Amino acid sequence: VLGIARDITERKKSEESLKSANERFVLATTAAALSVWEHDFITDMIQTDYNFNKIYGIAQSNDQIEFNQFIKFIHPDDVDIIKTNIEKATKSDKNINFEFRVIRTDGAIRNIRAFGKIVKDRTNKPVKLIGVNIDISDFKNAELALKESREKLLQLNANKDVFISILSHDLRSPFQNLLGLSEVLTEGIHELNIDEIEKLANQINTTTRITYTLLEDILMWAGTQQGKIPFKRQNLGLSGICRNVLEVLNPNAKAKNIVISSLIGDQLNVFADADMLKTVLRNLVSNAIKFTSNGGTINISANEFPENVTISVSDNGIGIPPDNLANLFDISKVLSTRGTAKETGTGLGLLLCKEFVEKHGGKIWVESEVGRGSDFKFTLPIPDGQINGINN
Repeated sequence: VLGIARDITERKKSEESLKSANERFVLATTAAALSVWEHDFITDMIQTDYNFNKIYGIAQSNDQIEFNQFIKFIHPDDVDIIKTNIEKATKSDKNINFEFRVIRTDGAIRNIRAFGKIVKDRTNKPVKLIGVNIDISDFKNAELALKESREKLLQLNANKDVFISILSHDLRSPFQNLLGLSEVLTEGIHELNIDEIEKLANQINTTTRITYTLLEDILMWAGTQQGKIPFKRQNLGLSGICRNVLEVLNPNAKAKNIVISSLIGDQLNVFADADMLKTVLRNLVSNAIKFTSNGGTINISANEFPENVTISVSDNGIGIPPDNLANLFDISKVLSTRGTAKETGTGLGLLLCKEFVEKHGGKIWVESEVGRGSDFKFTLPIPDGQINGINN
């Protein structure tokens, strides 16, 4: 018997070491959501690994895929990005480094970063591209969340500046008026006759009511920014809500000989928060009174549609210049314009209207022409039972 014995201890150690290194490599690439691939330009096949299939959502465990099949996973808007980068790499010998999106078989969109290097043969002809893909979706989502948070902080800071500006300007003026009027009354109480005292008292009362309204708008707006305004929707009779609002505002209208007409029938209901709806109507009607001249008219009406109710507050007042229309609901460009009787305001009323209407899933807009008046409209949902009745 003739035999040969050979010590393969070192080879076994090398094999074990290679196996261990490979396991660590697979573990590292999996943990990093990283896929190693090789694109053969001759066969146009891409050699892949387990992570490639995982990233792209490929169920079968194939270790290769045709380039044309691979392209089907790429977001349509990013196909040219891949082809252009590969073409540039083959012509310039530069490594590739770019981002693109893939659409997995389950419909999920993932963000991928690709790194790669061109391999050439002895004739300097590009024969393959080897590289890695990294799933950076989580990073992109975190980046987007950070951007949104930054924009939100900037908006909150801008809102704070507006808030401070309103406090320092719009509230200071009426308080100065109150101080001035009360000082005249206090210092001349013994010299003034009853008619003069009554006139000063009326001026103080008017200024106080205006100041209270300003303060109410400011506190309401501040509450919405902090999420402290309760929101409880219920079936409401729209005509009854209008009557409640007009009971409060009719004295202001009568002072300017303005007639307010509600053209809303008793049968019309909306699905809304009562306090928010009153605030929206109060602000829109108050604005109409403010910008309508003596002897003008204001109409409140509503049109019922299968999906919602469109409520309108229209007037024949002075109208709104075209340049101001686009900024009416913009917090960064709050407009505080004096009314036809020099009435003041904070400009926050329309912002409140927008926030409250949108909270109901509705929208608000305005149609206006200088010298002919304005028509503010907003939509609100209607109760389910009423929807069925309309459809029938």
